[in-house]
Formats: sequence, C-alpha cells, structure tokens
Amino acid sequence: MKVLAVAAILIFFAVSVPISALRGQSSPDVVSKLDGVWLGELHTGAKTLWIQVRIQTTGPVQKCLWDSIDQKAFGIPCRNLVMNGNAVSFDVPTARGKWRGTLSEDGKTLTGMWTHGSPLPLTLEWQRKQIDPPEVKFDPAMPPVYFLSEVLKPGMPSFYSGEIIHS
Repeated sequence: MKVLAVAAILIFFAVSVPISALRGQSSPDVVSKLDGVWLGELHTGAKTLWIQVRIQTTGPVQKCLWDSIDQKAFGIPCRNLVMNGNAVSFDVPTARGKWRGTLSEDGKTLTGMWTHGSPLPLTLEWQRKQIDPPEVKFDPAMPPVYFLSEVLKPGMPSFYSGEIIHS
C-alpha cells in the first residue's frame, strides 16, 4: 500500500511540474510577456520577406507559429521557445532556422538574428492583429485526376506492363 502511495505522489509530481521547468526554460509567467503577434521584415539580399511570429503561452493550447507571409507559408511550428531575462530564442525546425535576440524594455520589440545559413538581422514588433493566410479557393472546373489502373483495361498493352507497341 505504501508503494502505491509513493508511486501516486511521484506521478502527481511528474504531471504537475511544467515541461518548461524540466527543460530549464523560463517559467510560463515570464514567457507570457511574449504572447501576441510579432511582425518584421527579413532582408535576404535581393528579396525582402515579411515574417510574422504568433506566440501563445497561456491557456489550454500553447503554440509558437512562424509565418512567411510573402511565401504564403503559414503556421510553421516553432520549438524550444526560451526566455531568460530579456534574452529570447526559438527554433523553426521545418525551415532549419533559429531566431535569437532580446525583448525591449517596453516589451514591444524583439531585436535579433535569424539564422538559416548565414545570420540575418530580424527585428519583430508587437502587433494588435495578425495577418491571416489567404483563403484557398477550390476550382470545381479542374479536370478529374485519373489513376493508371482506371485508364488501362485488361489485355490492353502498355509500356508499364513491359509490352512494347509496334506499328
């Protein structure tokens, strides 16, 4: 019976300790300073891209999403969001990139470097409203897609069956 009680206490402790604390990251109340929508321009040389980062650390669903607005790439997950003092960092594994920087004293600007190959400056400013992805419209006039098995009839010669048609 004592073993069950000890096991129950250990399970309770494991479930109640935030994952961020186990990883040595900032407590949720510190990271919540980052909640909101952040927008900035990434100058890549010949091209400038609008980047939006959406962070939500409070509530039932916690998320960090990277949007490359000009590339119409929305909702790319960020990982390892960490805030230590005013230092902030997160990774974007799908893009093989990471952002490292600092939060301004007034809490309205993230100034840092985006690293995806060579580091590029990326300053993000807090926004009241997010930029939504464009609506994807279905074109009912699109021709149907056929699979080879639907087109070929039994006994019909084809290159796929190894038969060569001679004329």
